[in-house]
Amino acid sequence: MQEHDHQEFSDEREIEIFDLPEDDRPEKKTQDASPTRAHARKISLSPRHTLLQRRRQAIITGSIALTALIVFLVSTLPVQTLFKQLTSQEPARLSGPDLFYFPQLPSWGAFTLDGRPLTSTPTVDSGPPVELPHGTHTLVWHGEPFSSLQCTLVVLPSSDRQTCNTHDAGSNQYTKDASMISFPVGLSLQQLPQRERTALTQTLQNVLNELESSTTVQPGERYSYSQDGQVYTAHEQLQATQSFLLDTNTSTPAACQGPRFGPGCSQDRSDCRLICSINWPTNASDPRTQGWHVAVVVRQHWDYAQPGKPSLSMPKETDTHGDQRLVTFQITRVQHQWRAAFHPQGASPFDDPNCIAVVGQITSSDKYLQLDETQQRITWTYSSAQNRASGCLATGTLHSGTTLELPTSGDSNTYLLYRFNQLQAANNLAHQLWPMLHQADKQTQDIALQIADHAVFVS
Repeated sequence: MQEHDHQEFSDEREIEIFDLPEDDRPEKKTQDASPTRAHARKISLSPRHTLLQRRRQAIITGSIALTALIVFLVSTLPVQTLFKQLTSQEPARLSGPDLFYFPQLPSWGAFTLDGRPLTSTPTVDSGPPVELPHGTHTLVWHGEPFSSLQCTLVVLPSSDRQTCNTHDAGSNQYTKDASMISFPVGLSLQQLPQRERTALTQTLQNVLNELESSTTVQPGERYSYSQDGQVYTAHEQLQATQSFLLDTNTSTPAACQGPRFGPGCSQDRSDCRLICSINWPTNASDPRTQGWHVAVVVRQHWDYAQPGKPSLSMPKETDTHGDQRLVTFQITRVQHQWRAAFHPQGASPFDDPNCIAVVGQITSSDKYLQLDETQQRITWTYSSAQNRASGCLATGTLHSGTTLELPTSGDSNTYLLYRFNQLQAANNLAHQLWPMLHQADKQTQDIALQIADHAVFVS
């Protein structure tokens, strides 16, 4: 009975296909009437694979499809970003009252703690802070030819015994909180022997002397000796000579104009007329970022004279010394000799004494940073040509606003030229945007274009 049922079950899943006998084909009946046996073929309707094989095949096919879908999704930018966020874990940031950063001092010097050299003395954002042992320590910095700097550091800090200055360094990628150490007295000219002090100031002045240049004040042009000083109009051609003088005189109150680090001419309560250290991005593996990064005070000095004659005789109340400006330098020490240079162009506007005045004027006034009518932002670059006396060109780029179009003009950039201490509109677009500014004549506009085309320093 079981065998019969099995045979019946098998027969239900098979069909037979018979070929038509040739005798029954119309074209054969007239030729051969003898019967011919039909040919039969069996075709099974049963599955070609077992149930287990079919399940395995379905799993493989589904896996391939799912993998292809994941690859497609991850390759798209939004999902790729989300995938990275989900799969990447932010490294744990350090935290604790015994984590410290160190002041940025000349890279050729070294720190010691209780007489032992410190191998790692990171500055803020240059790396993770250093964990120092609890207790009272003596921190010293040595760097020739300076006098050593020294203070007492208490970990955990205690104001009654500590002489080192510490303050919150804030959070960064390495730490949630850390303390920044500084010495009670900042490094300056005062820590140098007189001979080295003279040598360093002369090295800085030599760099500034390379910027001295002259040009012609045309009849009708306006000029002055300082940014806010008396404005004069030339009635004949004048020879204008611009020079930059290092100011180390601390006998009078400081009054730096333009961008500043602190009140007057100070940085962290240090008078930059005596040179003050500044924090500057450094990389231990890149010697180009090493050295001593400083700010000094420089006066931009103008001398006006008729060609072949002495300087113009001005009223006694006219201050012809020039404004005080903060200028940054990178100082290095090579074979016990000083070297000084400006930082690479683009690093900071403080490294072009010719442009610091106009940087201050533009960045201190919202009208030059955004247009009220269109809410368009303006970004600026500042350029000097080889002849610094020709002026500093401020080039403004307007960015899209909310509703209104740019003012009608064929100019793609707006040009302001700071020349002889006077800020003026140097193209049509600048005159449309700031009609209160004096509009430069065609000759002065051509000078602005020459600076744009032959800039030697851009910041």
